Amino acid sequence: MICPFCAGSTRIFNSRSSHGKNQTWRRHKCKACARSFTTKERIDWTGRIKIKAADEIQPYNRERLLLSLANASHNLNLPAGTLLELSDTIEQELQNNHFFNDELQEAEIITTTATTVLHRYDPNLALQYVNRVYSNKPPLELLKRLVGA
Repeated sequence: MICPFCAGSTRIFNSRSSHGKNQTWRRHKCKACARSFTTKERIDWTGRIKIKAADEIQPYNRERLLLSLANASHNLNLPAGTLLELSDTIEQELQNNHFFNDELQEAEIITTTATTVLHRYDPNLALQYVNRVYSNKPPLELLKRLVGA
């Protein structure tokens, strides 16, 4: 890796797995200026998995997931970094449920998994997310499950 401060070459002096071993944290030190910096690596599922939604096939996109979370939480006062952590958790749940193993997946699986994760964090955020995803017309069964009726 190239040093962001002086463009010199670097060496890794510390490396650890994090976020359920789905992410690698590394400390680099520049050989020229001796400054240190941290990088985080994670699997990029973008474009690798195809999502079937409304008779249309599109590649999986992490940024789209983050954008939907941001839209759902725009009027909630969430701590900084929460949406990134929630999207990491959603991707980890998808990976644990073997979502990323097949080539073609249903978009409904992402919505269901995201709703489950969000409900554990904040039930109000889960309701906001479902309303955004389904354009304020969510399935009745899903709403009943979220409100515990």
